Amino acid sequence: MQTSSVLEIDIFNQKMFEPAYFIANNFDFNCNSLYYSCRDKQIHVSAFFYDFISRKTIEMLIYHYAKHYLYGIYPDYAIVARALKFQVVFREKYNMNVKLSDNIWYMLMSMDKSAEYDMFQYMRQKVKDENIIAQMIKNYYVLKRQ
Repeated sequence: MQTSSVLEIDIFNQKMFEPAYFIANNFDFNCNSLYYSCRDKQIHVSAFFYDFISRKTIEMLIYHYAKHYLYGIYPDYAIVARALKFQVVFREKYNMNVKLSDNIWYMLMSMDKSAEYDMFQYMRQKVKDENIIAQMIKNYYVLKRQ
């Protein structure tokens, strides 16, 4: 049986958005800032994705333009979990070592035990591959000790 090389797919209706607006404002990470359009049968790749490929750093686009507000934002366990998942999957499946941006690093280092517990619960609900979950948890503790 052949395994898929696709990380994850979100299905959405893009009719309200112009492509430039969509790319600039609706991706949460630079590493998934590309999409396939059923209308024109093309893969659209943003500058953010090229930046990810060149710097090998996962950055949150949702906070990219408001970094000075970040320190007032409660660490979002779902964002940290998804960033860890991308980091692990790129390493495990694609042999690509990627870093987490300062924004995500700050969130990860600021997480308390309650947020950590919520993150592990979120992982178990959202990630189906037990090996990936184990690698995410291991990766989280390695990063937290640095």
